[in-house]
Amino acid sequence: MFRKNKNIKNISGKPSENPRKNRNGIAVFDGNTDLYKIFSDMEDELDPKISPDHGYSYESDVHPNIADSASSGSSGATSSISVIKDVKHVIKDAKHSRPNSKVSPDHEIHGEDFHGKRSGNSVFRNRSSELPSASRLAMRKDKHGIPFLDGSESLSRLFREKSYETGEEEVFPKLLEDSLKGKNRDAIMREKSDRGVPEPLPLKKRLKRYPPAQNVLDLHGMTSAAARQRVEQWLRRLWRNGFFTLQIIVGRGIHSEFGAVLPDVVEDILIRLKKEGVVLWFEWDRKRKSQSGALIVYLNQFD
Repeated sequence: MFRKNKNIKNISGKPSENPRKNRNGIAVFDGNTDLYKIFSDMEDELDPKISPDHGYSYESDVHPNIADSASSGSSGATSSISVIKDVKHVIKDAKHSRPNSKVSPDHEIHGEDFHGKRSGNSVFRNRSSELPSASRLAMRKDKHGIPFLDGSESLSRLFREKSYETGEEEVFPKLLEDSLKGKNRDAIMREKSDRGVPEPLPLKKRLKRYPPAQNVLDLHGMTSAAARQRVEQWLRRLWRNGFFTLQIIVGRGIHSEFGAVLPDVVEDILIRLKKEGVVLWFEWDRKRKSQSGALIVYLNQFD
């Protein structure tokens, strides 16, 4: 939006006392208006002094579209309409351009005036306010109550302010001091020892946690020596792999001339591995050794 400026002059050098405006209050210029002079005056009025310390640089060129339109001032009403459209376009670019700010380690902005993004326009500038504080960000939340963050906000500054507000750093030392108040070392150790060690779970309840047999080893046709080596290697490997329940088929020796031999061999191995902590428990599938042809083995996976 343009405001009335007494310094506005046309090419003839005479001031335009009452420039015509449209229904939105925007000044309407004709083809004889010196737009370069208008925007030069606006530049001096918006930002009369730029300190070299700010490190900003700009050119005083007029937007190319406006310059081209102004140079064709002899085209009359058509040129005036074109100029107004170009002016609106420039103002829109200046409004929506984001400032390129320089931020110190303390997150303070150097200077007050900033250039907008250069899209052919170096006359208009945006004045940027300070970075939004934590309280300001807290107001901008989604439907779940989570605040929105953008690229201009410093996360370290945000969480530092949040810590100061809640005083979280002082919570743990205070709780520790309150819990130890009036207690010496002996009282603390006695309190811990009075709690005692929880009783181990009975074997019967532990075995109820075990699943049915997860793997089966059939020893039919093996000699005693081969079965002894095979069973021990198999049990240790599955124990390391986290298995719980196994089944070992030893047979009843019905077709053997000297009776069943493998049940005794496997039973000796299981007794030894139970002492070593590999096997928790084992039992015959039909409860009695003479009537069973397999063993159910429970590996020690629960301490």
